[in-house]
Amino acid sequence: MTDKNIDEIQPGAILAASVSSTSGNLLLEAGTQLSRKHLLMLKAHGIDQIRILDAPGQTSENPPSFEAPLDQQPHLLELFRHNNVNHPFIKTLIRLCELRVGHLSAGACRHDH
Repeated sequence: MTDKNIDEIQPGAILAASVSSTSGNLLLEAGTQLSRKHLLMLKAHGIDQIRILDAPGQTSENPPSFEAPLDQQPHLLELFRHNNVNHPFIKTLIRLCELRVGHLSAGACRHDH
């Protein structure tokens, strides 16, 4: 995950954390693949920086928390039992699920789910 200035982000990037307005309204959910319209809307709401997932092969100072092999994540294996867990999209989806579970269990959550 990387915190990036909104002007540096290209369409196609994936949000690693949900984005809310200054009034607390949810603008975009974590896992959203950003389009040009999303980026313009965020700028219109005065959002300067957002957290995105790193592209494959890109490094970051704050790597995603999903590091354990899937055989050590039985709850995720059960959720994705009908999928090819080696497919890049499914890997990203699993990583997002792990981030979401970590977000909820860390107690850092300020909104209802």
